[in-house]
Amino acid sequence: MNYAGYGRPIGWGAVIKAVLSMLVECEREQLMEGKRVGLGELGLQLSSEGVDDPKDFKAKYITDVKVVWTSGPMLKDLKDEAKFREVMPRRDQAQLRKRVNHS
Repeated sequence: MNYAGYGRPIGWGAVIKAVLSMLVECEREQLMEGKRVGLGELGLQLSSEGVDDPKDFKAKYITDVKVVWTSGPMLKDLKDEAKFREVMPRRDQAQLRKRVNHS
């Protein structure tokens, strides 16, 4: 991956860390304003009481944290694109492996 097309390689770890850092900053800002924060397909929702001065915001003002799995746009069409096939139950697979390994 190249940073902004300048030919400077950066690792995915740095990209992920940068995105998560920006996410935390944005979440904090929204929570300080008393807004509900949703993270799309991740399904995490936080609610908080608002404060007049952002410097006064503390974790104790978070009033609710929910983890809710909801399919976002990337996953809603998954069942239409996926190919399903029947597989042997895990117990039967284990028994078959034992028989094959002992042969």
